[in-house]
Amino acid sequence: MIKKGTNDLILKVVFTDSDPAMANAISLEFPDTIHCLCIFHIDLNLKKNLRNKLKSDEFKAFREEFFHCRNTLISTLFENRWEHLKLKYPSAGNYIRKQLDPLKYKWAVCYTNNQFTAGANSIQRVESLNHKIHDCVRSNSSLLTLVKEIQYVLDKKSEYARVEEYKDQIPIVGLATIPKAYFKSIEKVVSEFLMPAMVFLVCKQMQECFYYDSFKMDVAIIDSIIQEQTNTDYNEGMREDNYEVVKVHLTDIISKIGLDQILEIWRLVISCGTKTHYVILLVDGSHCCTCNLLITHEYLCRHFYKILRCSTQAKWHIGFIASRWYKDDIIDGNNDIWQQSPITLCINSNQEQNNDQYSMYKFDYIKQIHGAEFYNQNLREINCT
Repeated sequence: MIKKGTNDLILKVVFTDSDPAMANAISLEFPDTIHCLCIFHIDLNLKKNLRNKLKSDEFKAFREEFFHCRNTLISTLFENRWEHLKLKYPSAGNYIRKQLDPLKYKWAVCYTNNQFTAGANSIQRVESLNHKIHDCVRSNSSLLTLVKEIQYVLDKKSEYARVEEYKDQIPIVGLATIPKAYFKSIEKVVSEFLMPAMVFLVCKQMQECFYYDSFKMDVAIIDSIIQEQTNTDYNEGMREDNYEVVKVHLTDIISKIGLDQILEIWRLVISCGTKTHYVILLVDGSHCCTCNLLITHEYLCRHFYKILRCSTQAKWHIGFIASRWYKDDIIDGNNDIWQQSPITLCINSNQEQNNDQYSMYKFDYIKQIHGAEFYNQNLREINCT
């Protein structure tokens, strides 16, 4: 049904529970699709299958160590902790080896943090909708009752959207004025290209960039910088759900891009806080950040907007934001986005912004991240019919 409705559009990432039949269907129908497991259902299954095998305190300790292991950013460290966990809890060993071990590439952060996920780690939104419908629909309910309930849910969503639209029309002074005041040229392009909901999210990142202090680091001491970031453990829930913690380790970033591609490294610390992130500027005009927003959400983060105002080497381009977030008329225009000129906000007196200066920037790393555009020609034709 999905393939028919999208004219064989390849799904990029799919989240499901650990149902073997579903996993088998995905591997057969969408062999190139990344299949991730819902962490909410993994937790439910831990409670269902191991709570009786382990004592109460032992199960609590096991669950904490499992999620500590699951949140590990470095794959080698994850594997060491995972082996230690299996040895420490022999009573859970059979379940771990049969149910969790073969699927660890689908739920461990170190293996899933290089994919677009829009910040998702579970299917709870769908489960929530199913729960609402299940509560009001019985075995003797009519189809009309089901339609009315679904329509009620849709009406509530529509009402929320209207309220948000009204709020956006109210003149306000404060953070909301930052994009026009400090990122005027970028805000103009963003408003032209992106869907309204995405304009709000992108401008929110611009606003929040002023919460951070930035420090330029010496690329020559990259090893010591990596060493400083070694302690990235997170034990307070799901790593993806915490807005401020590191989502990808510097070691992984550098292993993918190569040391020779690094132009500048910037350290960012939230004002009056201790949370630290790093932004790396690349020689091809691209960049990457340890918050990983560019990969998981496919738009630019607050840390980069801070550096954009500090470094003459930082470049902004509308192509950094994936085309999935563009307006329909922009997509239907079928224009080459990369023909747009990049924007620099921090310019020395000896610099001028011109097209010749930017002809050297290929943005290969960004193009590699986005891969094949999700809104392809087949889907455009379907959308127009």
